[in-house]
Amino acid sequence: MTMNTGKFAKAALILSVLGLAVSLYLVVAHYTNTPVACPKSGIIDCAKVLNSQFANLLGVPLGAWGAAFFIIEMLVVLYAGRDANVLYNGIGVAFVAYLLFAEYSLRAICIYCTSVHILVIALFLLSIYAYERGAGRKPRESREGKASFPGVRKLDWRRSTRGSRRRQKRHK
Repeated sequence: MTMNTGKFAKAALILSVLGLAVSLYLVVAHYTNTPVACPKSGIIDCAKVLNSQFANLLGVPLGAWGAAFFIIEMLVVLYAGRDANVLYNGIGVAFVAYLLFAEYSLRAICIYCTSVHILVIALFLLSIYAYERGAGRKPRESREGKASFPGVRKLDWRRSTRGSRRRQKRHK
């Protein structure tokens, strides 16, 4: 396997490291029962968000899910194709939408959560930009030079039956 080391990969890795740092901070604060450094003013209330019913998913704090997301993102950026990166970040944005709904339901915003949301959305936009520009690793190539995935055969519409009839007429 080859590693992707282009400009896109470097930018995505920087964003992922920042997201991992914030997520790990929240995980450490959760397991040590340490209050996070967060101003409590008006709608900004990290303690309310981090101690709510939305703070855990399947018994695991969301900070741990975020750390796992950013670690996997680093691996996807380095070793997977552009398609996988856009898909993976799209899933991340969908989860951010759920978390924004949770914050709206609580009528409180956590600045750490919001910074992670911004990083995930930035990664998604960066992956779309890189996909459109053709940056990053391409999907695995088949013998014909077309993108393919293991176990999936692509149809080649240029080799339809109509085309073969034309060839048959030319050769008669």
